[in-house]
Amino acid sequence: MDIHIESEGKHLRIPVPTILAGAVARLIPGSAFKAMQQQAPPALRPLITRKNFRILYHSCAEVLAENKGLEIIHVESADGDKISIVL
Repeated sequence: MDIHIESEGKHLRIPVPTILAGAVARLIPGSAFKAMQQQAPPALRPLITRKNFRILYHSCAEVLAENKGLEIIHVESADGDKISIVL
């Protein structure tokens, strides 16, 4: 995934490996999942776990790989600044 930022003639490209999301999932503290469970409806609380998050990530990783190059976000401001996120 790439994040492209253009502002006042300056261009910035930030590559973000999608595999990084899997590593981040292991680093999210258990207290964050508990906080998310508190904010969710009672019926969904048992589903908000690290294990389920990792299962969803691995399922989505294949779809992300199939759609490489797809621009998922494109924002332009009135003064010409642009931000886009490309898979």
